[in-house]
Amino acid sequence: MTLKDENFKRIIIPSRGAYPFYDGARKSLHLLTDSSKDIVHFQKHFNVWLLPFTSDWGESISTITSDQIRKFWSKVLADIIRKENTVYSKFYNTLVDHVGKNLTINTSELKLSRQYKLDKSEDEKFIFIDTAISGRAICEIIQSFYDFNLTDFFIILLVDKKGNKLNREYKTIIEREKNRNRLYQIDVECIFSEDASPLLNSGIASIVFPSLLERAYAELPAFKNDGFIGGGLWFIDSTSHLRSFSPNLNKVHGILGTLLYKGLFHNLSHENIWSHELASLDTENIINLLGDFNLFDPVNTKELVYERIISRKKSISASIDVSSSHVVRINLDSDLITEFIRKVKNN
Repeated sequence: MTLKDENFKRIIIPSRGAYPFYDGARKSLHLLTDSSKDIVHFQKHFNVWLLPFTSDWGESISTITSDQIRKFWSKVLADIIRKENTVYSKFYNTLVDHVGKNLTINTSELKLSRQYKLDKSEDEKFIFIDTAISGRAICEIIQSFYDFNLTDFFIILLVDKKGNKLNREYKTIIEREKNRNRLYQIDVECIFSEDASPLLNSGIASIVFPSLLERAYAELPAFKNDGFIGGGLWFIDSTSHLRSFSPNLNKVHGILGTLLYKGLFHNLSHENIWSHELASLDTENIINLLGDFNLFDPVNTKELVYERIISRKKSISASIDVSSSHVVRINLDSDLITEFIRKVKNN
């Protein structure tokens, strides 16, 4: 509410792990107020943008580092909120419009909505909801914000293991941003939604396109000249096929959602609808329903995403791999890449 009153209107979610926390907060608004009018006004106030700051690129370009990838994403953010039409914004928008739709991805929250009208003084304000374990990723992102003079931000940082795994160097940077009133830290026991199956993060998978990045780096001069590049999408409905693909996994998805809601309801309403016994029973049901499906095995994430794509398409002209952190890597067909690069150059 405080950030709303300060007229922050954009929310950027760069992490699969952070999404369930945002989604849970959104769904629990009715536990904080009895006014449906206030809830609707609150939800309409914010423009949510799922923008993947993933540093995975499949090692297709050996000279690129994680901070350069994150700098690419900050450049996309800066270009789009400043309405600057550069190769970076063109690249991302074409990725959403051309590749995303080709893969039948729901792209509804992968761009900022045009319906939001901001005053000039509010143009660059944004809330950034992210997770941290060692703190490296968020500190690279913070540095890239400053590189592009994006200073009107507020970070809500969910920190794993109650901050005990934060690197000392990164902790110093995080504390600095707190002192500047640009960061609020929330310590949690375990970020279960990070580097795991989409079943654990409301159905979002992270996709990158190594072969596309390799061609773009070679054929779009700005990327090589500036020394940073990236390219990925959130697959925000990667589990939408579960009812027909695997009824048991669909039930797992439902039980997890119920568990999360019960926890929120218990803590915010102080009504006793949650207990260790009931949670243990639900967990046991999840384990039984999962069978051989391992939520932490990247191969199962790859299969899940592949089956979702072909459930909407008869075939896919691409090869699919997956990283140890469950980032799905799709190597697109050469003709599709050629068409993509032509669209970026001509837009």
